[in-house]
Amino acid sequence: MNAIVIPLSQDTAEKVARIAGERGVSVETLMSDVAVHMVEQFEARELYLREAERGRHEVELALELLRRP
Repeated sequence: MNAIVIPLSQDTAEKVARIAGERGVSVETLMSDVAVHMVEQFEARELYLREAERGRHEVELALELLRRP
């Protein structure tokens, strides 16, 4: 496991600790979950962009299929 150090103001650190406490997890677990979620969102966006690019040349074919009776 790796560690990432993020400088936070005292106010922000206290708020993060309060959020973690309300969720019943440690600050470390909360921040790990946030990081995992961020990576998943990034990967989903990358997949979307790749698929959009792959299908970009097929627009006319799709429109032709829609025009069929």
